[in-house]
Amino acid sequence: MASKAVIQELSKVEKLNGANHSVWKFHIYHVLFQDKVKYVIDISTPTPPPENANCGAKRMYEKHLEDDKTTRNILLTFMEPDIEILFKEYTHAKTMFDAIIEAYIQILIERFNGTMMNESDNVIEHVNKMIVIAKELAILGNPIPNKMQVSTILHSLPNSWDSAVMMGNAHQLMYSSLEEELFPEYASSKEMAVNPLTKAIVAESFKGHVYTMGVSE
Repeated sequence: MASKAVIQELSKVEKLNGANHSVWKFHIYHVLFQDKVKYVIDISTPTPPPENANCGAKRMYEKHLEDDKTTRNILLTFMEPDIEILFKEYTHAKTMFDAIIEAYIQILIERFNGTMMNESDNVIEHVNKMIVIAKELAILGNPIPNKMQVSTILHSLPNSWDSAVMMGNAHQLMYSSLEEELFPEYASSKEMAVNPLTKAIVAESFKGHVYTMGVSE
């Protein structure tokens, strides 16, 4: 029977629907931890012990198999039907969980490369949204190089920002050292203090005040 802590955590879990992976994973981790089976998604399924193995080794193996079944069922229970059908072929919890992570990484990569800013959008919010995606990819072990981040973000800007895109292509942005190079009103604003990459993109985008390689042109 599930403990009270597990039941409470289960009540918070939204089913995986393809758009809520981060929240889903957070709560699934807690459920598996409370149920003392999280280790199953952290280590590979052990090989069967030899015939002459001691009773302790056999019991550990059998426990892992039972916990693997429990974990797999928990994962499948908290998936929407159209998502469940994609992953139920995996017979072990770890391979299933790894496949979910890999699928989410591909979604994030497509989202990062496909996100485009509309003319009416706020550039700072747009850039920060893309940076959040890049950070999540880094957490998942798929970091996007800084130069590629800058290039992709610049090319996601609308036509009215073409001068920024051309300047960004012509020069290497040294955004890690640009904080003191920006306009005072932006350097001191709370919005611009969020991320140095945001500062670099916005600084790069102001016509007539383009900052590249730490030099004002």
